[in-house]
Amino acid sequence: MRKIGHARSRHRRSRMTFPCHLFVSWHLARLVTQDVVARRWIGCAGLVADLDGVGVVADIITGQPRYYEAWHHLLGHNLFVGILLFGLAGVWCRSWRVAGWTWVGFHVHLTGDLLSGRGPDGSGWPVVYGWPVSGYEWQWAGQIRLDAWPNTAAFLALLAWAVVAIKRGGRSPLELLSSRLDRQVLGAFRSVLASRKTAPQPRQG
Repeated sequence: MRKIGHARSRHRRSRMTFPCHLFVSWHLARLVTQDVVARRWIGCAGLVADLDGVGVVADIITGQPRYYEAWHHLLGHNLFVGILLFGLAGVWCRSWRVAGWTWVGFHVHLTGDLLSGRGPDGSGWPVVYGWPVSGYEWQWAGQIRLDAWPNTAAFLALLAWAVVAIKRGGRSPLELLSSRLDRQVLGAFRSVLASRKTAPQPRQG
């Protein structure tokens, strides 16, 4: 990991994909606690950083592709957002253990971006961890491209683990976002499993 002191450079859109962040955050949260509220704080801490990607909406509205690149990995990917999440989780859940795991969940997101956020064109994407106090950029020279096989393998492994966890635990990663959506996904998942079990078997001979 190296510390860079130059101005923030322009890069094409590149980041660890949202589905990967969702799976990683949910697996962490469900392994840490059985309390749904605590799971949401811990899990969403691993997703909230990417809210700074809202600049893409401004790009579409203005027709000028500049806000996403200017804001992403800046507004939401910094120390002070982590501190805010830590404090809010501790107060809301009345548990500094939950606050601590919320802190971990947020930094797992940042670590994932640093390790595997290089764009398909080879351009890196640093994290300005000290913003707005410091403009220093953190970037790993060996950052993996988003379209490289390790990212694909990680996604497939996380997906397979999620399928097993859904079947055994009766909840899905979407519980972090909405209980209603989670129930709908579980219902569809169980319907697929039931249909496969009742499907007629081919005759022998």
